[in-house]
Amino acid sequence: MSDLLSHLSHVPTVTYPLAAGLVTTSSILFGNVGLSLVGPLPIIRGRLGTHNLDAKQRVRVWKLFFDGAATYIVAGTVLTTTLHLLVPFLTRSPLVRSAAVVSAASSISIIPFTLVFIMPTNKRLGVLDAQADLSGAEEKEAGELIAKWEARHNLRYAFYELGWAAGLVALVGAVAGW
Repeated sequence: MSDLLSHLSHVPTVTYPLAAGLVTTSSILFGNVGLSLVGPLPIIRGRLGTHNLDAKQRVRVWKLFFDGAATYIVAGTVLTTTLHLLVPFLTRSPLVRSAAVVSAASSISIIPFTLVFIMPTNKRLGVLDAQADLSGAEEKEAGELIAKWEARHNLRYAFYELGWAAGLVALVGAVAGW
C-alpha cells in the first residue's frame, strides 16, 4: 500500500481532474453505445426482434428512458466540462491544455446541440406520452419522432467521441510529460 501511495505522490496534479473527467465521459459515451446496441431504442424500433408494443407503449418506453438518462447526461457533461476547464490552470503543457479545452468545448457542445436540434422532438414525444390514446396520425408521428430522435442522437455522438478522445490525449500527455 505504501508503494502505491508513494507512486501517486509522483503523479502530476493535473492528472486527477483529467482522469475524473475521462471516467465521466467514458461512462456517458460507452453507456450510450451499449444502449444504442441493445437498449430501449433498438427494442422499440424492432431491431432486436419482434414485439407487441403499440405506438403508445413505444412512446412510453422512450419517455422512461429519456427521463432516466437526461439528468445523468447533463450532470456528467457539466462535470466533465468543469474538470477539464481546470486543467489550463494546473499545467504549463500547451498540448495538455489544448486537448483539455477541446474536450471541455466538445463536451459542453452537447447541451446546445440538444436544445436546438433534439429538444423539440423530446417535447412532442412528451406530449404524446401524456395523452391517454393516440390517433392513427399520432401513432405514425410517434414512430417518425422516435426515428428522428435516434438519428439526431447518433449525430450527437461526434461531440461525445471528440470530448472523450481529447480527454484521453490530455491525460496521456500529462502522465507522459508531453
